[in-house]
Amino acid sequence: MYEPLSAPARTPRQVKESPFYLYSQARVSANFAAYRAALAGLDSFVGYAVKANNNMALMRHLQALGSGAVLVSGNELRAAVAAGFDPTRCGRRRRTASCRARRV
Repeated sequence: MYEPLSAPARTPRQVKESPFYLYSQARVSANFAAYRAALAGLDSFVGYAVKANNNMALMRHLQALGSGAVLVSGNELRAAVAAGFDPTRCGRRRRTASCRARRV
């Protein structure tokens, strides 16, 4: 149903000089559900900070769960749209233009 949230497992020899990140889809889903529950009844949305990690599989998973995206730049907007986020459910930080005002 979903893409794996990480690259296929590699031996230590294959990742000797590179960082390797392994994400738990179950943990990501549980954390998202906890945030959503904590904000229930408030005029808010759970938004993923694209700047924090632009891993496309991770962003697609969060988008499928109903997450919005929090953006600072046009490049982050491009990544969010490529991951399937609805531009009308994007938040912005600082003085960046609104998601709806930008064209990808």
